[in-house]
Amino acid sequence: MSPEVRTRPFAPELTPSIRAIVRELDATVSVSNVAALPRLVQRSYAEERYRTVIVATFAALAALLAAVGLYGVTLRAVTRRTREVGIRVALGATPGMATRLMMRDTLSGVLLGVAIGLPVALIAANQLAPFLYRVAPRDPVVISAVLVFLALVAAAASLAPARRAGKTSPAAVLAE
Repeated sequence: MSPEVRTRPFAPELTPSIRAIVRELDATVSVSNVAALPRLVQRSYAEERYRTVIVATFAALAALLAAVGLYGVTLRAVTRRTREVGIRVALGATPGMATRLMMRDTLSGVLLGVAIGLPVALIAANQLAPFLYRVAPRDPVVISAVLVFLALVAAAASLAPARRAGKTSPAAVLAE
């Protein structure tokens, strides 16, 4: 049993009076935990809040790790294809075309990853249901937002190396 007393504002100095009134009504009931309602509500959601912080932290670390990995993969691809890009530029390709070529190659790999990962994520979504609050495991808005976020992370991570490919000097490549 947890009786509630409404006061405005929360007045801890009323605790002895409340205890006395409850003792008069029923001597077997003790008043042990006196707290303001907002504090009790905050305590009741502490575990969910902790889970949310942990999941959000791991999600942010995963996004950062994915961005660093994509940056590295794109940089490696640009380094390996420097000669090809230099020849393309020497034959008339613009720096923008070379940048788009590298971005397209990187983002097509990301698209392949999404095509494989999305069905797996949808199958595993029911396992996440206990950790979700007021969101369905297969909420199309959330899934779309995650896909857009992943696309932005991939584009941002691959942009600098792709621009580097666009700045390839044909003279330097052909002199090698």
